[in-house]
Amino acid sequence: MKILSYQDDNNHIEAAVHMVVTRKNVDKNAEDLIAVGLIDLDSPTRALVAHAIKGDRLRLKWNRQSFSSDLIYTEKYGYRFVARPIGKLTHAIVLHKAAVDEQLESGMSRIIIVPQGGDVADLFLRRFASDFNLPYVQGWKDVIWQVCREQDYVQDLSVWTDPSVPQWQGLKAFELSDEFTEERAKEILGHLLAERRIELPSGVTDTPPLSEALRPDDNGEYQVIDYLQTFAPHLATTIEDLAAPAHDLDRPIDQAIAQMQRVPFPAQAHTVQAILNGFDANKGIIASSDMGTGKSIISLAVANALANQSKHGFAVLLLVPGITIPKWVRDEIGRTLPQAKVTVIESWKDVVRYRDKRVLRGNKAPIEFILLSRDTAKLGMTKAPALIHKERSVVPNKARWHERYTLASMIEDVWLCPECGGIQQKHTKTAEKDARKHDHEADQIAERKLGFKDLATGFNSYTALSIGSRKRQRTQYVFKKSITEYHCSECGANLMRDVVPEWETVSGLKHRRLQPAWFIQKYLRGWFDLTIIDELHQYKSNSGQGEAMGAIAGASKRVLGLTGTLSDGKASSLYHLLWRICPAEMKADGLDHRSLNKFVHLYGTMEQRGRYSEDDVTSAGGSTSRKVILNPPKEVPGLSPKLFVNHLADKTVFLELGDMGLPLVELDERPVFIDMDEDHKAAYQVFHNELESVMRQQYAIGNANAFAKFIPSVVNAANQPHV
Repeated sequence: MKILSYQDDNNHIEAAVHMVVTRKNVDKNAEDLIAVGLIDLDSPTRALVAHAIKGDRLRLKWNRQSFSSDLIYTEKYGYRFVARPIGKLTHAIVLHKAAVDEQLESGMSRIIIVPQGGDVADLFLRRFASDFNLPYVQGWKDVIWQVCREQDYVQDLSVWTDPSVPQWQGLKAFELSDEFTEERAKEILGHLLAERRIELPSGVTDTPPLSEALRPDDNGEYQVIDYLQTFAPHLATTIEDLAAPAHDLDRPIDQAIAQMQRVPFPAQAHTVQAILNGFDANKGIIASSDMGTGKSIISLAVANALANQSKHGFAVLLLVPGITIPKWVRDEIGRTLPQAKVTVIESWKDVVRYRDKRVLRGNKAPIEFILLSRDTAKLGMTKAPALIHKERSVVPNKARWHERYTLASMIEDVWLCPECGGIQQKHTKTAEKDARKHDHEADQIAERKLGFKDLATGFNSYTALSIGSRKRQRTQYVFKKSITEYHCSECGANLMRDVVPEWETVSGLKHRRLQPAWFIQKYLRGWFDLTIIDELHQYKSNSGQGEAMGAIAGASKRVLGLTGTLSDGKASSLYHLLWRICPAEMKADGLDHRSLNKFVHLYGTMEQRGRYSEDDVTSAGGSTSRKVILNPPKEVPGLSPKLFVNHLADKTVFLELGDMGLPLVELDERPVFIDMDEDHKAAYQVFHNELESVMRQQYAIGNANAFAKFIPSVVNAANQPHV
């Protein structure tokens, strides 16, 4: 077993290696670290991970007794890692970002690492399709892999695995050439199609193969768009046959849909049946329908039909806005399914009681509804970063041209990580640029470090009990409210902790409480047969309510989302919803919980604007050409048709108000102007003049938003004098 080590004047750290992947660094006559697996005691293992992430040079030797070693260079902040305890040891895997991240930084080449038994060609094709936004057809994998290998677009990386660890035997690693661009990938795909070495999947119509229909233009290029336009009718027929709807109006509906106190309209009944059919293939279904189409009765009909199929009871969790709970209990469930048992969860204590009295005893009613407010679902303990503040800290110092540490320096006002002991630093481009002005490492850290006021606004003292019931004075830091999550800048550990109200000051809270969503995820997993999420679009962001919804959805057997506004026109508004409702399909598309940018890139619209800089006048009196200064790209409204095909078509049911077949009254709005009476007019004029005078004074002293409330205020004074 090889040993990875780090050494300076003050430290010597070693950890056992069971796998390592490196790349030859010709310029430095050494190796660059790509991946490494470590297993050793917790402290040295995590310390080596931190040194690798910080970009320190490491050494790799054959065993602990060996004197010779190979120099291993690491890339600063270029890795991801995961660490898990195994008894008294800790197992850590460090992987280069190029092997893990979906979106690569500029100039970074993709790295592919395949464990034993993995299909190299298939993984390569998936990355090929994902990185360059090209189709994934499994039958192409061997041909495209072979061609890219022949053209030297794929290079082998050096791999060593411990013979005593069979799980790593057969590990392979490759790096794609930086010349392998999206344009080159499209050229390879086009030529392979033209040469008939690969074919598009065959359909059910008589459309000719792409290779027979395509002809090169004057430049020798193949225009696929001409093929699509010429054979559009044939392709449309193929799509209709291959993608049949889950339900249509000619198919029967479940009898239980009509066996309720309130019977749905025909359009609503067919919508219910479509949802039931969708559950045959998907865990999560979205019902997107206009206001007034009866989303509530549709969801209750779905629950009733599924309950009739169950022989062991049926539990439905309703996650709804708190203000609508009385309406759900009285007007919806009470009038539609009066025989159903209803439980309202008002706090985390109610969830615990429900588990003790119903879940642990297996007491599930034939159909029961548990209503939970979305605000209550997320209420847990306040969290704060688990950081240590030091007025001063000693760090080893070295000049950038020295090989070894020769001095030590004192840095004042720092935050330390309790996991790795690293000083918390800013790693923005501006901070790195300012740090590079200094020659010594300690000066660079002092330039980048986060001080007390960067994270906190103050501190409080409290008394805690230590070992032996001795009272100790402790310090509670009051962190800024904007800090809702925090990871160590050096080792990446999640440092958010629950605040303890028995000891620390927590506004409005004296005792600890459990988050209902977390409790359901941990202790009620699999109990709820159906979770109905009302106003699904309210959970589109990465908020506390969204995370709570995701935890509850993950613990349920089926999920039905109700919304009247599925999307705001941007792909990002659908990413978190789809990830929480149907994560398996998102994973199959090469996406995960960190793939928001990739999702927007694949299915949304990005806009980047730029401006011309002013002419730079030279000393000779001339001027240089103007440069284009580009702003960072931002998302704008616009959805790709692929989003509907890949992620919505099989799990979304749409219902419009016009589909109901009801005689609707057309709304005609006509403004009517009414003069104010004398007393109202006089009072309004006084209010208007006094408010305008105050607003002008505020605007004169620099308040640019002084008139923001002026128009709403005078309009309300004119229309509602009684308020």
